Amino acid sequence: MARRLQPLWTFNAVLKVLGGPVAVGRMLGQSCAAVCNWRSYHGKFPCKYYWDLKAALADEGYFAPISLFTFHAADNKNDNIDQAA
Repeated sequence: MARRLQPLWTFNAVLKVLGGPVAVGRMLGQSCAAVCNWRSYHGKFPCKYYWDLKAALADEGYFAPISLFTFHAADNKNDNIDQAA
């Protein structure tokens, strides 16, 4: 029987579960400063790390909503219409 994953709703909660900005940076091949900048500027993780973070969180029994990542498709839907014309 698969265990049920618990949600983490904030950037800081994800960092805490995964060991802080230094540990997350090491896991993703980034510096601690880069991780802290993501928190300061966006409060979101870059979308290219979605699968890595999803797997790491699942190993700990958690998941993070997609809203904690910088996917911009919904923000640019009007741009795509203009480009097609």
